[in-house]
Amino acid sequence: MGPTATRCEWRTIDGHARLALVLNYGVGLEDIELVAGGAVEELTPMTVAGLPATRVDHVDSPTCRIGVGVAPTQLFSAEASELSADAPPLCPLAEALAEEVVSALRG
Repeated sequence: MGPTATRCEWRTIDGHARLALVLNYGVGLEDIELVAGGAVEELTPMTVAGLPATRVDHVDSPTCRIGVGVAPTQLFSAEASELSADAPPLCPLAEALAEEVVSALRG
């Protein structure tokens, strides 16, 4: 999360599962590794609703993070994480959140 970031989280009652939306201003998609935090294992380019995006895989992390470039110096990250051993696939949840955000931005 960058210095000009705003974060909103939704957590389950037990705190084991979470969806998060992080808005970053002043940094673009090419800076996703800098604002992602932690040890990044792999960056996978993709698109979300026609916008450039990157999936960030962290070393030993129960989180799937997808950064979406909204403008040259604006990006948001959609994140899904779950601490349980029987967690569902998390990246489809993060991608669905990212698609909803883009849809809302477009109005």
